[in-house]
Amino acid sequence: MLLKLEEWNGVLDYATSAFNILKDEGVNCTMNTYRALSGGKGISFRLVDKYGDLHEIFSTGVWPTSEEYIKAIDSMAKRIRLA
Repeated sequence: MLLKLEEWNGVLDYATSAFNILKDEGVNCTMNTYRALSGGKGISFRLVDKYGDLHEIFSTGVWPTSEEYIKAIDSMAKRIRLA
């Protein structure tokens, strides 16, 4: 089941906040959304090196609830801090 637009926008707001915190901490990354083959949407943070080249991709996966997306975003941010 896909999230309703309002729920998806809330997930994007949360991801943007987490992304901005990482940027403030000095992490060089970009944030992107993607569509899985199943039609669901996900969010990825792409860690880049000092030259702007891709180093590693961290993705949420596709989840049926906004709460699960939030857990996935928190997990991604934690893993990025350890990378």
